Amino acid sequence: MKLLCHKRWWCSYTSSFLPARKETVIIDSQRLKKIEVNEEDMYVTVEPGVTWLELYETLKPLGLRTPHWGPFSGRVATIAGSMSFHAISHGTNNAVSADSLSSLQVITGTGDVIETGSQGSDEASSRFF
Repeated sequence: MKLLCHKRWWCSYTSSFLPARKETVIIDSQRLKKIEVNEEDMYVTVEPGVTWLELYETLKPLGLRTPHWGPFSGRVATIAGSMSFHAISHGTNNAVSADSLSSLQVITGTGDVIETGSQGSDEASSRFF
């Protein structure tokens, strides 16, 4: 197996951080690190640069954790990256990362904001299925 490393020493067996074509755009989400914890309704909202370790360290003092512990690439992987790759956790009890996802806010290349899942509508039927 060939392991590729980024200049910041991130490694990937998928080479997903390398451009596949000349026309590729790479978005650096490193500074998008906001984490909001709603203890009453038991959900978290994270920005795309948050890693599994950062979320784990935020939830641990509250006695909370997520069902999904992050992908095989470890706690340094971002939550958004795991969702985009439909990552599998360290065990099969909690399935894939997206099974813990209730909503998603996406900003398109044109700047349009798309709200999906349970936050996308007041309708109870707006969940992902």
